[in-house]
This record gives sequence, C-alpha cells and structure tokens, in this order.
Amino acid sequence: MSQKSKKNEERENTLDKSSPMHTVRECSLFYELGMHHSDRELVLAFQAGKYHCFETLYERALPKVYRYLLFKTNGNKTLAQDLCSETFLAGFEGLGSFQADENCNFGAWILRIAHHKFVDHIRARQEEQLSLNEELIVTGEDQLLQSLDLSMQAGVFLDFLETLGEEKKDIVVMRIWEDLSYQEIAQVLGKSEEACRQLFSRTMKALCDHFKS
Repeated sequence: MSQKSKKNEERENTLDKSSPMHTVRECSLFYELGMHHSDRELVLAFQAGKYHCFETLYERALPKVYRYLLFKTNGNKTLAQDLCSETFLAGFEGLGSFQADENCNFGAWILRIAHHKFVDHIRARQEEQLSLNEELIVTGEDQLLQSLDLSMQAGVFLDFLETLGEEKKDIVVMRIWEDLSYQEIAQVLGKSEEACRQLFSRTMKALCDHFKS
C-alpha cells in the first residue's frame, strides 16, 4: 500500500462521526441502499432521527403523487407542483407520528395527504370566489367535475368520467391509472376496502351500460 493510500485510510478511520463530512457520506450510503429498504424500515429510521431517509420515501412516492395532482388540477403543472410541495412538506412534518406497523404503506399515506391538499385548495378557491360575488353559486360538485387532466380528455371513457361524482372518479383514477390496491384506495379515501370495491364495481357496471346504450 502506498504512503498516500495509508494516509487516506488513516483519515477515514479518524473522521469524527459527528462531522458534516461523515453525515454527508452516511446519507449518500443510505440513499444508495435505501431503495432496498421497506417503507416501514425507512419510516422507523426517520423516526429514530435519520431524517435523510425521507429522501428515499420522497423519490418513491413522487411520481404517483404528482400524476394524481396533475390529473386533479386539470393539467395545471404549476398548481400540481405547488400542491406536491405542500404535500411532502406536510408528510415530512407528520411522519414522526405515523404508525409504522407491518402493513406500513407510505405511498398510500402521502397520497391521502395530497388528496386533502387538493380538497383544501378547492374549498379556498370557492370561498374566494364567493367573497368576490355573493350571488355567485359555486358548488363543490361543479368545481370538482372540471378536474380531468387535459392531456387525457379523449374518448368515450373519459367523457363518461366527467359525468361521475368526485368520489367515484377518484376510485377509477386510483384503481386504473395509479394501479392502487383497494387497501391503498381505502386508506386514501378513509373508507373500508369493501366499500371501495363495491363502488368501483358499480361504476364499472355503469360504464358498461353506458357503452351499450
């Protein structure tokens, strides 16, 4: 071993564990290995003070959360990005109290936060519109039925989606486009798995009847 290599090894061995350089290297190493850890392992590590674990959870969940919000905001990328940022900030702040049991599913949990962020946005916009014109009648149904991704508004199926109530539309989107399980959908909407399953089944039956007519 060269003298230079020996010096580098000594430097590694004497590196203060609390130093910023050690923290950076620890974060980098964990991130490389993080994709192989389960949600539960990453959440527990985060709750134990290894906050850099959130980066891996973020990278895993970001695509689904962004697609969901882009769909819900009618293809408005700026708004979807803003709501996405608010979602993950709320997730970071609330992850310390998240129940990391054996069925821990960070993706479903953060998607539920995204759903609530979107609903909060719609309510805030309604209140703003009503304050500007008290005679303007804005209903949640009217607002939410406009929330289809512009890039996906084509074909009979999407035309049919526009006739659905918000809850039915959410289940169809999450089940078909996001490929979520009924358990995950139930967590997002705060319903039982069976209720979600039945609602999806009824919606698909209505779709088939619509095609036949």
